[in-house]
Amino acid sequence: MGGTAQIVAPHKIRHPACLARFVIRAMTGLPDDRVAEFGDALAAADVDVAITAQIERAIWEKFVLLAAFSGVSAVTRASFTTIRGHDATRAMLRDTVHEVLAVAAAKGVGLSPGCEQRTMHFLLEGGAPEVKTLLTHDLEASRRLELPWLGGMVVRMGQELGVPTPAHRFICAALAPFAQGRPS
Repeated sequence: MGGTAQIVAPHKIRHPACLARFVIRAMTGLPDDRVAEFGDALAAADVDVAITAQIERAIWEKFVLLAAFSGVSAVTRASFTTIRGHDATRAMLRDTVHEVLAVAAAKGVGLSPGCEQRTMHFLLEGGAPEVKTLLTHDLEASRRLELPWLGGMVVRMGQELGVPTPAHRFICAALAPFAQGRPS
């Protein structure tokens, strides 16, 4: 979330995001020791890495956070600090999280105990205060938006599963004119 990666020297990349973590698992047939070697190589390069057997859970838990904050940040053009500073935007953040959690539950995704509490704690108290999401940066730069794969995905899955997603539907409607970049 936030900022963009930069090559600062040969073999040296700076990434300012507050969620720069690799979560990996073995592909079918790949020996566990190869995954561990890859994890060790990432860790040696000072990359935050975790190995998991439950990759779907890890993907969904990140999606809960990313879809919720990306949408609220983009539609308000605001950082954590600004969003946290107003009752209405804090409530919108909670609503977007709850919608993604409801979609995950309807899909039968087994999120870890405490996922909602950890997500809300990070969004309302953690993270880098002035961070805006990549969706927000792309919107401000008139670039194509990841909207179909974030809030748009929540809305589509909600429709398929009969789960209401009014906050994400609002965000998608508000950002739709900008989804392909600068509106014509």
